[in-house]
Amino acid sequence: MVIHRGLALLFCLLPLVAVQGCTSTGGADAGASGATTLQGRWAGKPATSFFSQYGQPYSEYVDRGGGTRYTWRKRYTETVAAPAAPDAAPAAAAAAAGPTYVCELDILTNEAGAIAKIGRVADPRLKSGETAGCRGTLGFDG
Repeated sequence: MVIHRGLALLFCLLPLVAVQGCTSTGGADAGASGATTLQGRWAGKPATSFFSQYGQPYSEYVDRGGGTRYTWRKRYTETVAAPAAPDAAPAAAAAAAGPTYVCELDILTNEAGAIAKIGRVADPRLKSGETAGCRGTLGFDG
């Protein structure tokens, strides 16, 4: 009898453990998980929706699979508060240009124009003083 109760309890809890393993917060938007989150947000949605929200692609060409491959690129210069002069009022601090980030994505769509794959380009073309990253362009450091 004790064995049967233990097995019954195990079979009752097993589905709960399996479901718990499949859940995610969906809000992890920083660091290396950014591309995964980006993929989760946009997979299956029309590429035109992405471009209307974030801007048009840098380039596009027809993929061998029948879809379209896009390169999307955005540069973003962060604005930082410049230190105020010692005798200036606190509100007199001016804004200065901070670091410039380059976010470059590879977007592959299917024949219907839905995003099949989206991810960051590992080595985007950078100008002197620029850093690869999507900070400020997609709303997170992806």
